[in-house]
Amino acid sequence: MIVLHEIHQWLNSVDDIKASYGTIYKIARYHLKAQLKVPLPVNFKQEKDAVNNFKKNSKN
Repeated sequence: MIVLHEIHQWLNSVDDIKASYGTIYKIARYHLKAQLKVPLPVNFKQEKDAVNNFKKNSKN
């Protein structure tokens, strides 16, 4: 998995290449066939205390 922001920073630091996120995304996704990291969706109505309590008390 690849983080788009890390690729963008690397290109700027190594070769001083100025490219938009869209360009980097297209190259990484379609030409290199990389899977980009995407955060999992979270419902904004969730109570954080209830989620943490569930994680602590659930059986793994």
